[in-house]
Amino acid sequence: MGFVGSVLIDLRNLRVVRMRETRKRSLVKAITYRVIVTVVAFLLAYHYTESVEASLQIIVYYYLGSVIIYFLHERLWERVRWGRIE
Repeated sequence: MGFVGSVLIDLRNLRVVRMRETRKRSLVKAITYRVIVTVVAFLLAYHYTESVEASLQIIVYYYLGSVIIYFLHERLWERVRWGRIE
């Protein structure tokens, strides 16, 4: 058996099995990703500023900006018809 993305390929029985994940797994993955990204961003900011306060301010501005950009990105993609199945 081998994995290709979220598909399990069973070579012994020559079949493809779709792998799904639970909401709990998706939530844990999202949280751990956010924690890792936050820590890395803080460490990079601290490396350049050498100030905990300045680094925290950078992180706050980064996340506020990323929320706004994500929202705008989603709204723009809502107008794009490409790739949709009707």
